[in-house]
This record gives sequence, structure tokens and C-alpha cells, in this order.
Amino acid sequence: MLKPLSPPRALLVAAVVLAGLRPAWADSPDGFDRAATESQPASPSRNPSTSSQNDSPADDFWSDFFGQLFVNLGDISMARMQPAPDENSPVEPRATGEALLPIVRLDLNGQDLGSNTKGGDYTVQAGYGSLAAEARQTFFSQSDPHQSLTISEYEMLLRFSGDHRLGVSLGAGATVLDGLTHASGPNATLAIEIHPEGWLGAEARDTVSNVNGNTLYDHDGSLLLTHSYAALRLGFRYQHVHAETLKGPYVGFSLYY
Repeated sequence: MLKPLSPPRALLVAAVVLAGLRPAWADSPDGFDRAATESQPASPSRNPSTSSQNDSPADDFWSDFFGQLFVNLGDISMARMQPAPDENSPVEPRATGEALLPIVRLDLNGQDLGSNTKGGDYTVQAGYGSLAAEARQTFFSQSDPHQSLTISEYEMLLRFSGDHRLGVSLGAGATVLDGLTHASGPNATLAIEIHPEGWLGAEARDTVSNVNGNTLYDHDGSLLLTHSYAALRLGFRYQHVHAETLKGPYVGFSLYY
């Protein structure tokens, strides 16, 4: 009778299988760069007076509702950073080294895009409670013909977490591309982290950027084997703009404090 694989071995086996398949995951870095940075014609602007006339009491209601919701969730995240006043406190204090609401977080990943294209990225996040700043830099390199592309994403984050199991982050900032040319534009991001067990977690992150009128999508999903202060991760990242894609599996690790 076959013995069940332990979680670390299961993650290792999955990584080996993905690496062994090695399909042609991605287009070329230069093709992606051209599609992302080629200027698009500007769309007609809306008349401000017409926009203001279309506002309704329902718009004001939802604006106030979500504004108050964000404030309340932010207060809970801030409260998690403080020691619990008593055992009956409704807020679970954050443990040092917990994956959610880190004061400092570092991610390092290596990505296989198939053929002769490789990728890698690192992320640095620093903050306290509901507020944080994050920088993620991704490098792509193709050996034949030689091509390279760097995509940098910078965001200010609002982080929400009521316990150690679930965290949500909303962010806005800028995306910068350095390859054939240098171009940049605004971005928005949403990240969801789930840790149902002490050793198991999952993270999904979506970032949408607008560069020279081109919409760039960055989808990232990963499974994590977690422990205090650290996690191993196996994921898949898919970036696309128009018909150009850069995608493939990756492995990496995270450090939390």
C-alpha cells in the first residue's frame, strides 16, 4: 500500500512535474515590451458637467458605505498589532512572524517560462497594521536571440485582517517597464491570502496596469507551506497585454517578521 506524501514532498513532486512538462509557456520579452509600451490613441474625454449630473443619492450612499467599511476594517488590522487586553477580546493579536500583516516581508521566486526564457522576481513589503508599501521587480531574460525585460511594480497598500486565517490587500501605485524602451503608468492591485491550517496557505494576486493606453494584466496564484517567519511557495504567474503573454510556473520562498 502506498504511503501518503508529506506536505513538503507533495510540493516538491508538483514542482518536478511542472518542470518536466516544460511547454513553450511564453512569447518573447521584446514582443511583450512592444505590446505594452506602444502608444494607443487617447479616448474621448467625458464632459465633467455631464458626469456630475449623472451622480445620484445611491452613488453617495455606496461611497459612504465603502468608506466606512474600509475605516472599520483598517481599525481591526491596527488592533491586531496590539497585545490582547484580555482573553475575551474579539480581535486576535498578530503573532510575531505571522504571514499576515507583516512588518517586513521578503519574497524571492524563480520562474520557468519554457524554451530559452527565464524569469525571476523579488518583492519587499514594509508596513504596520493596515498600511504598507510594496515594491516588486521582475526580470525576464531570453538567451537566443538575446532579449531582456524588467517590470517593476510599486504600490501603497491597505491591508485588512481579522485573524491569522484570512487577509486582503488593496493597492494603487505605478508600473515601470525597462526593455526596448522605458515606459510607466498607474496600476491597481488586489491580493487575497488564506491560511486554513498552520502549515498550509494559498495566495492570489491580481495587478492591472495602464501603460501608454495599453492594459497589462498580472495574475499570480501560489500554494504555500508555512511556518513562523518563513514559507515555501509553488505558483503560476500569467502576465499578458493584447496577444502577448509571459507565463509559467515558479518556486520560491518568503520571509516574514
